Amino acid sequence: MGRAGQIATAVAKGLDGIKFVAPITREGPGWRADIDLPLGVTPGDVADRRARLASALRRPLGCVWPDADPNEHEGRLVLWVGDRDLSKTGIVKWTLAGARRHDAFAGIPFGIDPRGRAQRVPLIQHNILIGSQPGQGKTASVRVLACGAALDPTTELWLHENKGTGDLDALEPVSHRFVSGIDARGSPRPSEDRQESPRMPYPERAALLAAAMETAARGWPVFPLRPGDKPPALHGERRCPGTGDCAGGHRKFEQRATTNPERIERCWTAGAFNVGIATGPARPRQRNA
Repeated sequence: MGRAGQIATAVAKGLDGIKFVAPITREGPGWRADIDLPLGVTPGDVADRRARLASALRRPLGCVWPDADPNEHEGRLVLWVGDRDLSKTGIVKWTLAGARRHDAFAGIPFGIDPRGRAQRVPLIQHNILIGSQPGQGKTASVRVLACGAALDPTTELWLHENKGTGDLDALEPVSHRFVSGIDARGSPRPSEDRQESPRMPYPERAALLAAAMETAARGWPVFPLRPGDKPPALHGERRCPGTGDCAGGHRKFEQRATTNPERIERCWTAGAFNVGIATGPARPRQRNA
């Protein structure tokens, strides 16, 4: 008995009122059966018992996918049985991996469904909430959507990664506004290298900005420290984007310290950074005897 016959026998066994409304056919890497369920039974009821159905078909659970047909009545079931367990499909290459540009209005390609059909996530006029247990791909999903949007030259990419863990740092060079971490007042803390729209600083930001300006006016190069802390608020060598000051190679905080008032204002109006002094460059030169 072929796979189509096995599906028909297993589904119909012990259930009255089941009707196959079309021949079981090959669809992608599997088989499709269109079924009218008994009166009062819905595809949701079948989905709740998917494990039992997989047992009857003698197929792995990851091969058996019952679903409703949105174009038919509530009792129409589309049963798709795959050749391979979905969990063993392997890595699926992203369709935009080699693309130079993409239209965000067309949606962002986002993997495949259990039947192997390409899926797109609409962005325009949509809010997207991604949730799962730790380690199940939430951040990877955000990266896929952000990378797809970045390929549209008409898109302004504003990324706010408020955990400050660097999960989206690779996208900073193509972002119009990039935020990583939260400052002392709980407001986003943009990278000091980003071109920001002018904004009025919070009171503590104004005080810290004044301190940074006064220090730089004495000829002492300054750099931002994490709000309320002492470590530099600059990217490290491991996460260096290779752009801006680091276009010719990673520059450490002492090399990136500055007395330039414009750079200082841009940085300290973006976040309540503590003020660090690059003691090496600030050390007075030795006079010849």
